[in-house]
Parts: sequence; structure tokens; C-alpha cells
Amino acid sequence: MWGVATAMDLLIPQVIARVIDEGIRAGDRERLAALVGLTAALIFVRGAGFFFTRMTMRVYETRVASRMRLDFYAHLQRLPFSYYDRVDSGDIITRAVSDLNRARMFAGVGVTETVRILGLYVAIIVGMALTSATLTLMVVPVLVVLAGMSVWYGKLVRPMWQRIQQQNAALTRVLSENLNGVRVVKAFATEAAEVETFGRAANELFERSMRPAQLRARLMPAMLAVAGIGTVIVLGVGGRLALEGTVSVGVLVAFYYYFARLIPPTQQLGFVVQRIAIAMASGGRVFELLDEPVRIASPPNAHAPDRVTGHVELDSVNLAYGRREPVLHDVSANIPAGSVVGIVGPTGSGKSSLTQLIPRYYDATSGAVRLDGADVRQYDLTSLRRQVTIVPQDAMLFSDTVRNNLAYGDPTADTGRIVAAARDAQALDFIQDLPEGFETVVGERGVGLSGGQRQRVTIARALLTEAPVLILDDATASVDTQTERRIQEALRSRAQGRTTFVISQRVSSVQDADQILVIEDGRVTDRGTHDELEARPGFYRELVERQRRSDLPPAEAVGSTVGSS
Repeated sequence: MWGVATAMDLLIPQVIARVIDEGIRAGDRERLAALVGLTAALIFVRGAGFFFTRMTMRVYETRVASRMRLDFYAHLQRLPFSYYDRVDSGDIITRAVSDLNRARMFAGVGVTETVRILGLYVAIIVGMALTSATLTLMVVPVLVVLAGMSVWYGKLVRPMWQRIQQQNAALTRVLSENLNGVRVVKAFATEAAEVETFGRAANELFERSMRPAQLRARLMPAMLAVAGIGTVIVLGVGGRLALEGTVSVGVLVAFYYYFARLIPPTQQLGFVVQRIAIAMASGGRVFELLDEPVRIASPPNAHAPDRVTGHVELDSVNLAYGRREPVLHDVSANIPAGSVVGIVGPTGSGKSSLTQLIPRYYDATSGAVRLDGADVRQYDLTSLRRQVTIVPQDAMLFSDTVRNNLAYGDPTADTGRIVAAARDAQALDFIQDLPEGFETVVGERGVGLSGGQRQRVTIARALLTEAPVLILDDATASVDTQTERRIQEALRSRAQGRTTFVISQRVSSVQDADQILVIEDGRVTDRGTHDELEARPGFYRELVERQRRSDLPPAEAVGSTVGSS
């Protein structure tokens, strides 16, 4: 349909020339009526062509947008933890919303307008050449100058829009961090400072956005002036040729109609070039993310058992994040299926990093992590992660009902299993006290619950999956010791047949473990049962003594400290 509309632009001026020469100047009323009717028909066909072209492109644009968003989001799900360690959420959100939207607009309307304008230029130049070769040669240099100005503008404006999108990402990051940390902001009464920070980012975005606008504001009058020179050439040279009888008045009018049709697309040319530059800048940012390699993925012919026993082996494991110093050094351990392993050590010693190798959140730099005798890198990634459930330090909940948060890992779980998991995690009582019980919406990141309540919900969520490997990463840090004791009792009954890793700074959480690993500076410096480790000097015994003193009444704690010095 676009070709039909363009063909009409080529034919209409030719018919107008005949209206003037064969109808008006010849005084032929019948011929005039016929040609006017033909002109009206051609104009109608051109309008219908534009309408159906726009409708078709709108459908195409919507489909492209849907596919781009789906591909983008799916790729985000496949990217490893290491990618999110080095990028900020504001930049990803900007690419997912602003950049994708700009690329979508160009893929639809932008492509349509570009093709239409280019096709219109070709059709008009052909029509000009057919109407008057002399006048065409006179105005072609004007068209060349206009094209050159547009190309120059496009080269200048593209890096400007790249910087605009980068600043847009920075602004989004500031907003996102402020919203996530709004309680900290209010606690320290730094609202004014945050407004100032956001204002600086917003002003920088404004200044960057003004640069292409200022450039276009200077360029468009120049382009219109060049187009005006073309108009003077057509009227001056064409008028003289008409007076000499070289061309008819109808031909001159037709030629001017052709040239006049170039003025709107000439005005739009700078805008189209700008949209192309914006789309290229935004598209480049989108495809930069889509080209990010998925470094942790399922191998060909991946191992995908229905259920593992939970035998974990760590064989001379080393781990370094990117180019940073290694966080784990030559770690080896043999954890039989169904056993409970405690992991203790100073903050930042590599405790969490060690357990994150089992579900392949990260891959060991060297050495091997095996599950039931098979290297975890040989497993189907989805299957592997269904075998391992982690309760992380940061109790993350979704803005959904308590029920859906509990059943997130197993949406098929019935009410009985959900209630049982909540009861074992000591969460049932407070859930039943919520306004809507299990149907209460907890808000973004579980903001409607306290830290301890969120942590108990995440424990219940993990218990509900009944995975053969359970990792508790400081899972009871936000609950009181009495609640922790009840949770541990429930975990002991639930842990039958499960391999359980308990990372904690509390001796009470690990003292009943089958074995305890002591990690310091990324190395296993000691291992054994609670009684074995307490009997010999080292970090674990110091931890036991320190926590024993903290549990004493103040007077006894002072006496114990003095007596030990």
C-alpha cells in the first residue's frame, strides 16, 4: 500500500499539468471535469494507501515491541549472578523501559517514515525528470546539500543521545536507590540532601537533552533556507522558460508541485535523522545487554535427575570474582547425603560464597563441586537448582500475598502443606493475625512485615520445596533465641534425609551439626564436631567463649572476663 501511495504522488502532478493545459487553457469543460475527477480519485487512493500503511506498521511495531521485551526479559533471567554484581539496577531499568521503547518506536513509525520519505524523494525526482530535465538539473544540487546537512546532523547527534541515555540511567538509579532506602533517608533526616542529589542528576539530564535540541534548532532554519533557494530557482528559471515557451504553464505548475512536496519531508528529515540516531543509540544499549554472554548455562546432554541424594563434595575449590582477589582458597570437604554441616567464620571469610557454588550461582575458578558424584557443571541448570534451596541473609519477598510468597518455589502446593511449612518456620501465628491472613499482600520486598517475619516466611518457603539440599545462610539472624530454638527443632525433623548447610555466627545454630567447617580468609582452618572444636584453641572456641559470656548476667560476665585474663 505504501507503493500505491507513492505512485499517486508521482501521478497527481502530471494530471494537474493536464488540468491546466488541456482543460483550463484549452477551454474544454468536459476534459476539465474528467481530469478533476481523476485527480480526486488519485488523492483518495493516496490517502487510503497511507492509512493502511500506517495501520500495518502499527501492528508490526506492536509485535516487534512484544518480542523485544520478551527476549530482553528472558535474557535477564539467564544472566549469571556475576553480571548483576557489576551493573546497577537503574541502568537495566532504563534499557528495559526507555531504550526499548525508543527502539520500538523506530522499528515501527521510524522505519515507515524513513522509507516513506526516501521513496517520496525518489518518486519526486523521477517525476521532476519526466516533467523538465532542465529544471531538475537546477534543483538537484539543492537536494544534495540538504542530504549532506542531514548526514552531518546524524553524526553529531548520535553520541549526544548516548550520553542522554547514560544520564537517564543515572537518574533512574538515584530514584531507585532512594525508594529502596527511604527509611534510612528519613532515619538520618537527609531528605534535603537527597533532593539536591536528584536535582543535580536531573539538571545534568536537562543540559544533555538540550544539546541535540539546540543543534536541531540551528540546523532547521538553514535547511528551510536551502529549500527556499530551490523554490526561487524553480520560479525564476521555470518562469523564464514558460515565457519563452520552452515549457507550458501546466508543466511549470506540475514541477513546482513536485518541489513543494519536498518541503514537508525536508522539514521532517532532520527529525527522522534524529530518531534514527536515538534509535541507534538506544538499540546499541539494548543489544549490548542482549549480547552479554550467558556464562553459566546447561551443557549439552546435561544431567537432569528427578531427585538427588544430596552427597556434596568440594575438591580443591578456588573462587575469585572477576579480577578481584580470590575469596576461596583450596577448599575441600566431603558432606555425606542427609548430614547437617555448620559453617562458621568471621564476616567476609567466604562462607556464603562456598555454598553458592553448589547451585552454580557462581562457578569455581578451579577445582570441582560435585553433587552425587557428578560435577555440578554437568547438570541441567534448572534441574540442579530445584535440588537446592537457599534461605538467604536478605529475606526477599515479592509484592504479592503471603500465600503466593510461600508457594513461590512450588505453586502446586496445597493449603495443608503451606500451613505446615509456616508452622515449622514459626510463622503461622503472625500470619493468622494479619488482616487477610494468608491472602494479605505484603508490599514491595515484603515491606509490610518486620525483618524477623520476612525471614520466617523465607524459611517456610524453603521448607515447602522439600529440596534434598537445604542451605540456611544466617537464616535465623533476625529472630530471637527462643524462636530460633523452635525453628531448629522443626528443621531437625524436616532435615531427615536432607543435606543441610547452616551458616551462622551463633553457636546455638550449629552445635548439633554432624560436622562444622571453620572458614577464615577463604580457607578451611578447622573442622569437626562442636565438642571437638571447643576442645582445641582456635576461632570456634573463642566464638563459644565470647557468646557464653554474652549470655551471662552482667555481673557474672564481668567476673568471667576478669577471671580469664
